Amino acid sequence: MTEASGTGTPITSTSTDVLASAKSDYITNVGYEENGSVTEAKAFITACRKLLLYLPKRMGSGSGEELEFDPKIIAEEKEEARRWISANNTGQRRQVHFSVEDYR
Repeated sequence: MTEASGTGTPITSTSTDVLASAKSDYITNVGYEENGSVTEAKAFITACRKLLLYLPKRMGSGSGEELEFDPKIIAEEKEEARRWISANNTGQRRQVHFSVEDYR
């Protein structure tokens, strides 16, 4: 069983499932910019949030091996996706202008 380093708390199968799902969603939606998809960008942000919540900064296997993760990288990618959405979410509000100029 894997434990979050420094806490001695085992990572449960539920959190492992959520983490696996978050990783899958992250990989599936990482190409939001290339695909021009606001929907994928939003899903990417959700995956980033889950990764930030469920990925421990350091993990140990019990056999002396450790893996360290820098959450700043995911946080920066999340913010980049937010900026991309702000710049590319043209379908969010649609303005319609009516005119009576040619009305008879």
